[in-house]
Amino acid sequence: MALQSFGRLVVLTLSAVLLSLSFPAAASAAGYAAAAETRCDAGVVRGDAIRQGENIRVNVRSDAGTPEGTVTVRLGDATESMALQNGSASFTVPSSLAPGRYDFTMSFQPADGSDFKSCRSAVGGISVAAAGAGAGGGDNAAGSLGNTGGFPLPLLLAGLLAIASGAALMVRARRRA
Repeated sequence: MALQSFGRLVVLTLSAVLLSLSFPAAASAAGYAAAAETRCDAGVVRGDAIRQGENIRVNVRSDAGTPEGTVTVRLGDATESMALQNGSASFTVPSSLAPGRYDFTMSFQPADGSDFKSCRSAVGGISVAAAGAGAGGGDNAAGSLGNTGGFPLPLLLAGLLAIASGAALMVRARRRA
């Protein structure tokens, strides 16, 4: 009986924790909770590599309207912050960035008083080639990077595994009784 009670306690506690983590309140500078979900995305490169001097278009989208705010883009050690215009901004790969493989991240910070939530997106291992080298390129407008601004999937999976374990303990306790 004690094992069954413990299993119920585990399931209820973990369920409450997962629910509270699934719906975090992102408070803005104005002191109220942002309501509108956003999606950060950037063009996936076509070909083998992006080139020095090439533009990468980044977008922030929402079903609730056009987000306004600042986007910060980082490619290797190169970082640039820029204001969104109609939900988009353009980042130029610096010619000073040596050819090689780099991680790319973008993050969106909504304007003060905005109803939009912040978001973040990242991809590793982008190849940067010297200007005029390789077959890569294009305008980088196709595709998108995954949105990582929401609830972390590994934490969700760990929580679900814990709930399943608690449920299994309850079933086992009932079978023994």
